[in-house]
Amino acid sequence: MRKFYSILLVLVLLCSCKNEAVDFRFIVGSYCEPTEAGIAIYSFDSKTAQTELLSTCSGIPNPSYLAMSSNGRYIYAVSESNTDEDYLQAYRFDPNTFELSPINKMPTYGKAPCHIYLDEKNTMAITSNYNGGSISIFPLSKNGGIQSPFVFDFNGGYDEPGRQDQAHLHYVFPSPDDKWLLANDLGSDKMYRILNRMAMLTKATKDRFVIDSNDRQVNAFSFPKGDGPRHSVYHPNKKWLYTLGELSGNITKLEFSAGRFVSTQTVLADHAQASGSADIHISPDGRFLYASHRHKNDGISIFSIDQESGELSPVGYQNTGLHPRNFVISPKGNYLLCAARDSDIIQIFTINRRTGKLKLHSSIPFSQPVCLRII
Repeated sequence: MRKFYSILLVLVLLCSCKNEAVDFRFIVGSYCEPTEAGIAIYSFDSKTAQTELLSTCSGIPNPSYLAMSSNGRYIYAVSESNTDEDYLQAYRFDPNTFELSPINKMPTYGKAPCHIYLDEKNTMAITSNYNGGSISIFPLSKNGGIQSPFVFDFNGGYDEPGRQDQAHLHYVFPSPDDKWLLANDLGSDKMYRILNRMAMLTKATKDRFVIDSNDRQVNAFSFPKGDGPRHSVYHPNKKWLYTLGELSGNITKLEFSAGRFVSTQTVLADHAQASGSADIHISPDGRFLYASHRHKNDGISIFSIDQESGELSPVGYQNTGLHPRNFVISPKGNYLLCAARDSDIIQIFTINRRTGKLKLHSSIPFSQPVCLRII
């Protein structure tokens, strides 16, 4: 009997070690045909940087951006085909089998949805519709389902040919005090303050609202012409906001004061000037900032963050595979995972916690990955 319990104890310890080895799980979105498994879920072992494929999901064309509800029960994916058929899809997530089960989908009424914002209370999902020049706000049901959206159209951009001839909404996120919604428009070089949460939730569905960038009554922060604001990230202290200009390759540091943002620093992050800056994140300890760039000298620029002022100082540059559209940093801050779309790989870099620099560890083959999210 004693031998039996000894064996049982060893098995329990082995199982415990195996569970502890899985540091986190992440989900991948891609460009694909609906018959292909364009969504996949992996586990990640932080001790060895090994990954394991847990499940895949097909049936949706081009699930290029994904988001998970704060309660961990639901995952949402855009179908980005740049047509009037583009939609937002809701899935139920099983934490035991890691499988996704479709709940329902709704049209975005805006072409090329490229980002999803979910509020912490699981009451709404918002898509930024790049070629629709709009954002779509979807009330969410208690079972995770999507209800018909109401849409904000933006009249922005410049009266000249190029990538800024109309509004191109790219990113929606809350203000530091979580009272307002902010929206980055690449087309008009503006970051709009749209609505506070309570006002938004009382709006009727299926309505359309128009925001004119030339209206002086519209509350917006203006970036220099040709900046093309894409994604933004808060420092963990919530005092500093960093916004990446897709077209300029600049990072603008902003501070929030009395309900408004003030620019306090601008640094050049993409020295190749390829007009393809993509994603921006900060290490969990708040010491380093990373920004990805595409089209020329594809890679990730690295900056240190002064902990007193929030000022950025260049640390280095890490080349990646082709077209690093999206990347994530592991919860403990020791790994960076990068989706290199045109190289058909997900790259795993180790992070030097002292210097912030990156070193390539390994790669996962994956067809046209464009979105990585930790779940």
